Amino acid sequence: MSVSPLVFVHVPKTAGTSFRLGVDQFFGEDRVCRDYGAGSSDTSAIVNECLYERSDMWDFRLKFEQSNYQFLTGHFGASRYMPAFPVVNMITFLRDPLQRTVSEYHHLVKHAGYEGSLEQFYRSPQFINRQHNMFRGVHWAALGFVGITERYDESLDLLRDGFGLDVPRMESNTGRENWREPYRLSEDQEIEFRRLNAADIRLYNMARDQFDWRTKLRRRGDPYVSGMVTEYRDQQLMGWAYATGAQSPAYIQVSVNGKLRAEVAAKGFRQGLHAYGVPRGANIGFSVKLPSLTSKDLVECTVATTGQPLANSPWRLPKQVPGKA
Repeated sequence: MSVSPLVFVHVPKTAGTSFRLGVDQFFGEDRVCRDYGAGSSDTSAIVNECLYERSDMWDFRLKFEQSNYQFLTGHFGASRYMPAFPVVNMITFLRDPLQRTVSEYHHLVKHAGYEGSLEQFYRSPQFINRQHNMFRGVHWAALGFVGITERYDESLDLLRDGFGLDVPRMESNTGRENWREPYRLSEDQEIEFRRLNAADIRLYNMARDQFDWRTKLRRRGDPYVSGMVTEYRDQQLMGWAYATGAQSPAYIQVSVNGKLRAEVAAKGFRQGLHAYGVPRGANIGFSVKLPSLTSKDLVECTVATTGQPLANSPWRLPKQVPGKA
């Protein structure tokens, strides 16, 4: 499957610079548009003109096509370019949150004159849950591809198979000679870091699990299904799912405490996802009536044909806080 143009949400210190250089080589630098902020020399002229000077996203999209760009990259949140590009055209890499944060700290100390301590850095609000916040307002599981930095070569293989994007492997901006050696924090530092960055850690773990399934399904020759369990409301468990490149709905099996309760087609319309530009005109939702579900119940939603779990599965109803409805 070839999808173009592509949008790369470049999370800092996730091997994104190496990937971007590979993309430059694959497409040619003149076909890669960049948005690294209004004050950055790396930002392309049409981004400055259309977005930072005039805030006209539609005109940017038109000029993007007229300029024959094939790729857009930058340190922006995924929602920034949602009005111009469908989410299935977006790709990103995620990295172990602790390793990514410490790497960014050392990078800013070395290249941007940051003078605070590591503790001051990871306690600063703008650096807490950094990866999670770049996907605020967007279902990350709907992105066309989420790679894992620690499995960079496998990620490139999957991108080649899924998008025809044969990016050469390059290494740049590693910051240290032995970059594969993990950073280590003291026990107290790590406990504090994990408490502050619980959302980042949860996102990374879910994305890594989905990556494992993507590689497993690729080896088996089975399609990968993008999907997520989203909420439990009015006795209904809700979610969405779609198979890559398929026009027919994905079928989802829903089990509670190991017992199959239902098999449903993900074909309901989801207004909130329509703006994402997801496949099947956003007719990818499902819901299953599960009366009297409690926080003690373990719910699993898997693809009927392959056993692949959706993101957020297994799932539990959050525990009620005493005194709150």
